[in-house]
Amino acid sequence: LISALHPTGFPVPAPLALCQDEDVIGSAFYVMELVEGRTFWNGALPDLSPPERRAAYEAMVDTLAQLHSVDPVAVGLEDFGRPGNYFERQVARWTKQYRAAQTDDLPEVERLIDFLPRTAPEQTRTAIIHG
Repeated sequence: LISALHPTGFPVPAPLALCQDEDVIGSAFYVMELVEGRTFWNGALPDLSPPERRAAYEAMVDTLAQLHSVDPVAVGLEDFGRPGNYFERQVARWTKQYRAAQTDDLPEVERLIDFLPRTAPEQTRTAIIHG
């Protein structure tokens, strides 16, 4: 993914090496360039002032929008990921996770589990997403 995105100008580190020999460390791995910056371990960004926090969140939204605008076919990722409706898969996954961890009956969650599949928009295109 990084190798496909880097030439487009999307802000990802340059990929340096890929090792697919699992005998080296027990799994495939890659090495990428070091990029200077800050790592925020708490998504609430408590160490930033409100204006800094807003700027960070807006930059994140802009970057995600840029990622979503990359055409997977144009960057050679047409076979990357799973085919089919992503939203349907996610709702099914969330439902399964909820059921596995459920301790109480939460009517609001049950309504959501019923509501989301019925009201989901039709998938019209494939996009790259984070996560």
